[in-house]
Amino acid sequence: MFVLNLNPFKLILFEDCFVLKSTLELENLMVLYEKNKESIVKYHKKIKIWNEKIIEKNQKS
Repeated sequence: MFVLNLNPFKLILFEDCFVLKSTLELENLMVLYEKNKESIVKYHKKIKIWNEKIIEKNQKS
């Protein structure tokens, strides 16, 4: 995860999405992220697998 400071906003870059947040929202999100890092990573992996399956299915048809 990368964070780009764009006062008064910050741009948060996850591996496959980005979100523009206010500083306070960012701080709350960072706390949430730290507490739930493991489940967020698992969720991202699931989404990636689903996306790969959908792409594979579309290529076959």
